[in-house]
Amino acid sequence: MLKGTVRRQGFTLIELLVVIAIIAILAAILFPVFAKAREKAMQATCTQNQRQLAVAVQIYAQDHDQTLPTADSVWGSLAIDRGILICPTKGKKTGNGYVYNINLSGVNESEIADTTEEMVTADGLVTSTVQVNTAGAVNSLNQAACRNVAYVPTDIEVRHGALFVASYLDGHAAATTATPFTDINWATATNATPTYPVYTAVDPHTGSTLAAAFATAPTTPWTATATSSMSFNNGAVRFAFGDNTSEIAVGLATGNATSASALNYCLYGNSGTLRILEAGAEQSIADSTYTNTDMFMIKRNGLDVTYWKKVGGGKPDLLLRSVKISPQTGALKVNALFSANGSSITAAQYSGARP
Repeated sequence: MLKGTVRRQGFTLIELLVVIAIIAILAAILFPVFAKAREKAMQATCTQNQRQLAVAVQIYAQDHDQTLPTADSVWGSLAIDRGILICPTKGKKTGNGYVYNINLSGVNESEIADTTEEMVTADGLVTSTVQVNTAGAVNSLNQAACRNVAYVPTDIEVRHGALFVASYLDGHAAATTATPFTDINWATATNATPTYPVYTAVDPHTGSTLAAAFATAPTTPWTATATSSMSFNNGAVRFAFGDNTSEIAVGLATGNATSASALNYCLYGNSGTLRILEAGAEQSIADSTYTNTDMFMIKRNGLDVTYWKKVGGGKPDLLLRSVKISPQTGALKVNALFSANGSSITAAQYSGARP
């Protein structure tokens, strides 16, 4: 070796392991950031796609006397680039990653009071799990459901963290947790009989009906009762009083209510006079009259409960009362109580958590 020559040494094993460990730590920190940024980009694309779908539905309605497309024709009738049906999260193998709200099928826009909350499309399943009745046919149940149509909340697919993207009838789109309205399932009923509409390809779904039915005349005011299977902290319930000649109470309670005073938040109808009761205490109300064609809604948003009314049907738009509830209030269930044989509520529907 020549004098003055310096021997170059490589990394020691310890140094190499330290470098690898540092790279691994940096990767563990940065990969979730990259994944989150990628998801945000896909969510933005999905939102833009569905915004265009909502506009296309609006244009269709303008060309058809304000009537919205039916579930069996919607995807073939919209003037759109088929590329916007591809959800970036689902990928190109799923030609249409979105679903159309069955509640809008064939509905005239004039029947919808608040277009900002009426969902048009959403991230969803190509094939629904429900069975439907063929439009116009008699006794032809168990036909396949229309593809890319949301019949029930489980047809919605949460793809963006804990959210899914949906478009609305006013033309906007957003990530949300609020599901379209669907039938209230009356899981517990005493002397009350629930019925549910059959899904069809062209008709909107109208919600369940619940009627009091006794073998003999009732001996107590609320002999017929029913409780829903849903328990929720945020959501909305809408319905109509099936008659305005007997006492009917519909409201939210922590469990199965057997009297109107057991309902935490209650709309109470009696012979055309409307009242609001909260734990049995009567509250002030903006309008104390009703008919069997009026639609009502009780809505819970966190610590806010509001009561709404729509004269002559349609989505409720008249605020009857707003109240702040206790932070300790837990999940609530929908309850219905009847005082007379044959009294009923109709069009009973529920929407999931509100944003």
